Amino acid sequence: MTSTSLKILAAILMLIDHIGEFIPGMPIYLRWVGRISAPIFFYCSALAMHYTKDRKKYLLKLYVSSIIMGIVDAILIEIDNMPNSQYLYYITNNIFRVIFTIAILVSIIDKIIENKKQGYRLLLYYVLWQIVSAIVIIPNVVNSTFFDLILTAICGSILFLEGGIIYVILGIGIYYCSFNKKLFSVFYIVFCFLHFILFASGFTTRVLYRIDFWGYQRTYEFLKYVCDNIIQIDCSIPQINLEYILFDNYQWMMLAALPILLLYNGKKGRGYKYFFYVFYPVHIAILYLIGWMICLT
Repeated sequence: MTSTSLKILAAILMLIDHIGEFIPGMPIYLRWVGRISAPIFFYCSALAMHYTKDRKKYLLKLYVSSIIMGIVDAILIEIDNMPNSQYLYYITNNIFRVIFTIAILVSIIDKIIENKKQGYRLLLYYVLWQIVSAIVIIPNVVNSTFFDLILTAICGSILFLEGGIIYVILGIGIYYCSFNKKLFSVFYIVFCFLHFILFASGFTTRVLYRIDFWGYQRTYEFLKYVCDNIIQIDCSIPQINLEYILFDNYQWMMLAALPILLLYNGKKGRGYKYFFYVFYPVHIAILYLIGWMICLT
């Protein structure tokens, strides 16, 4: 499969997933299918980062697209806040922000490999910027979709990413393993396994409860905020059974993306350069409005 074929397949799977997400009454298996989509997009982004002749231009496209998607999300939420609305779905879909964050961090790591002094300086600037933007965003995010959806994109913040920082780690790993199929396969399988265990074991919840029990209330509140909004781990201790695996923690189904990614033949294909940048916000807006109208009537 060419990279274009991979992106077309990922777009189709994402469309199916979002039909299941936004249209009321859809079967859960539509969401299962959608677990395959994001890893394919991350893989295609890794290829783009490797092969692009102008990485800065690529980063700029991702950055602008993330802001546009943030604006689209905010507009849809304002529509849903109209009188008599029955939908009340707070949309935060913005894969551009996730891929942009992956691309920025990959660029910093590449710079560290190339020139440690300049690379670590860039990393310091990035960390300081994240701290400053968090100070601005966090106090205002609860009462403002602007701060939550638009300013986070403008600032390139790691806060409130779709799927959390865990998928940034996945994207970085895919970038550095993408040209070695054996290494990539091992990394991907291990990541999927650890992701499932992290959520299913309730490990973070047990640690947080222990910190709270010991009386470190502020530390507990800070770490819980990090878990909820940066890592995005559900703070609960689930009961592991077939229902949990199929209906609650089904992200492990992204394993199905591995055999598809291993079919990549090293060729680009026809490209369709800007189609995917347009398709993503347009199809989400259409599906969201269809779901909103169904609930309205």
